[in-house]
Amino acid sequence: IKTGSDRLPTRFDKIVLYYLLQELYKTTKFNSTKISTTRYKIATNIFYNTKNVGQDHYDRIWLALQRWVDISIEFKGIFYEGDNYTSRLFHIIDSVKLDHKTRELYIRFNDDYIKQLRETEFYKYINFNEYKKLTKPISVRLYEILIN
Repeated sequence: IKTGSDRLPTRFDKIVLYYLLQELYKTTKFNSTKISTTRYKIATNIFYNTKNVGQDHYDRIWLALQRWVDISIEFKGIFYEGDNYTSRLFHIIDSVKLDHKTRELYIRFNDDYIKQLRETEFYKYINFNEYKKLTKPISVRLYEILIN
């Protein structure tokens, strides 16, 4: 039974995704779709001005991961492959596994999603530490648009 993942991702969910993508890039340069981490490591890196990490933080991270597993992206006829245009539909995250004994979190991003990130020339690097400090949705969106 899912609860709460029936909503679109929030600003917080984007911070979780951006953090995980940053870690995947640091460790594999997007040559892999898999990352291993812990909810504690995620929490200590994404919650701004939080000294104590607790179950409520872990639950919120899990909800963000549920939402990214549920979300899909659709591109209609914008990819040109030699002599043909293609449409594409894929998820952001394919699977998440939490080992309750070791507390290790295993995340597998969608192959097509990571391939798009690896091969595209249309991207911007964000300063993650500055990004996570922003609290208002309009500030976040302006930052995404205006960074060079």
